[in-house]
Amino acid sequence: MRRSGFWALAAGAILSAVGARPADFDRATIADREVDRLLTVTLVAPEALDPVALSNFYRQRLDKARVKPRVFVLLAFPGTYEAGLISAGKGPEATFEQIEARYREARGRWPVRAARILAIGSNALLQQTDGKNVSQRILTGSDPTIFRAGSHPYELLHLHVAVLPRPLRPRDPNRVRVDCYVETAVLPTPLDARLAARALQTALGERHVTVTIRTDSWFVEDLSFPLWYPFEPAGRFPSHAEYVARGEIYCDGDAADIRCVPTRFPGL
Repeated sequence: MRRSGFWALAAGAILSAVGARPADFDRATIADREVDRLLTVTLVAPEALDPVALSNFYRQRLDKARVKPRVFVLLAFPGTYEAGLISAGKGPEATFEQIEARYREARGRWPVRAARILAIGSNALLQQTDGKNVSQRILTGSDPTIFRAGSHPYELLHLHVAVLPRPLRPRDPNRVRVDCYVETAVLPTPLDARLAARALQTALGERHVTVTIRTDSWFVEDLSFPLWYPFEPAGRFPSHAEYVARGEIYCDGDAADIRCVPTRFPGL
């Protein structure tokens, strides 16, 4: 969950540019996908990290959407190197050791700057990092990354939208799957994890979701997760023994049922 090293954007940071001319990020847009009310956009330009310009672009892109998106993920990076580290996942069939080596190589090119606006429904959060400090500001509503299910608080770290080549279920035309990566303080039981997965399924408005839950942000062997989670102060890369010992629960399901199983067991 969120730790020290966070600081809130100054109260006037977003509003101080009232009347400012919105930035034109058409040339900076390297990805723009809208499917099933899920909108994901990636920008690469140093000026895209400006919170005012990014917030203005966010509102403009909402206005241009074919239908109002249920989920909008807007990522911004100063260059393609940072975009590749954070937005592209880890690539196919990478081992723990290979991922650790890539992380250590990236640390040699620190700092890595990035910004994200994550909106779910009417709730939108702006996050920024300069590679050391992390800032955040709620743009509308409440923080969409924080939720509670049963007795557990959770933080949604990352969403990955997959459009599959064929429907997921017989007689169901849906080909969209949303993979969610969630951090919590205490690893839940499979029953409690099912409540968290159902809460995300409802919030995202998607039938088919997968949810992976850990007590840290090191989803090392989950290949759709970034090389590391950039929007909290960077910690030490865990050893393989530490990574396994912290435990992990994986949930997969649709509107009919959600199944949750431990994939790594705490303390072992």
